[in-house]
Amino acid sequence: MTKTNVSVDLDQEVAEGAIEAAKAGGVSLSEWINASAERALAAELALTGVDDLHDELEEELTDLPADVEAEFGDSFLATP
Repeated sequence: MTKTNVSVDLDQEVAEGAIEAAKAGGVSLSEWINASAERALAAELALTGVDDLHDELEEELTDLPADVEAEFGDSFLATP
C-alpha cells in the first residue's frame, strides 16, 4: 500500500495519549494513528450509510396508501 507523509497538529494531551497507546500496542505512532483513522473512517461511512438508508426509506414511506396513513399517521415515520 502506498504511504503518504502528512503533518498534523494534535492537542498535547491527545499526542501524549497516542504515543503511550502506540507504545503499549507495540506499534509505531504512525501505525497507531493510521489504524485510528481507519476506524474513524469506517464509523463515518457506516453513519453515512444509515443516514442514506433512512432518507431512502423516508421517501418511500411518504407515499403510504391512505388507509395506512389514516391508521398510523405521523407515528409511522417517527424516529425512536
